[in-house]
Amino acid sequence: MKPAASLLFAGLSLSQTTSPVAITSIALSGPGCPAASSPVIISRDGQSAHISLSSFSVGSGPGTVPSNSCTFAISLLYSSASTTCTATHFGFTYSGTGKVDEGLTGSLHDAFTVAPKGAIGPHLDPVFAWDSGTFGTAGQVGPWSFASGFAVEVDDIKGSGEEIVLTGTAFMDSEVIEGKNGEVKTERIGITIGGTGAC
Repeated sequence: MKPAASLLFAGLSLSQTTSPVAITSIALSGPGCPAASSPVIISRDGQSAHISLSSFSVGSGPGTVPSNSCTFAISLLYSSASTTCTATHFGFTYSGTGKVDEGLTGSLHDAFTVAPKGAIGPHLDPVFAWDSGTFGTAGQVGPWSFASGFAVEVDDIKGSGEEIVLTGTAFMDSEVIEGKNGEVKTERIGITIGGTGAC
């Protein structure tokens, strides 16, 4: 997997945050987020990140595609030893713009895995579904935003400096109807670490 072009603040150290886990890097792949054109910014304390996108869109009509995906592999560094299960909450916010003709619909959803150990905690799998009314005034480009989140549960961290990779894929799909036009773009993905506690 080719790493994304990233801006990771120099001098990041786990002593700069009270959280036992920090984001250290994010690698991108897939047609919706080619690494060379999808910059990533990670906060100094490793508790949040921001991905800018220019190719993650779907639609109906000339110049659009009906389905698209973006995969992001988030490297996490656990800094404190633990013999119990640790649950860390992660939040994901997708946002962008859209404009579609009346009658066109589509959706966005995501899916995650974690390796080499750990599990995704119990959560719902939300879907952001859109139609022509989602983006405001008919015939005009309007904004949208969608959030999802869950806890990553990790058992028995072996000392400090153990790395775990949380991999997520966002999927976008659109109806294709002859004579109907529109496009929905995902332009940003925000990632936050929202707190850590016992499983």
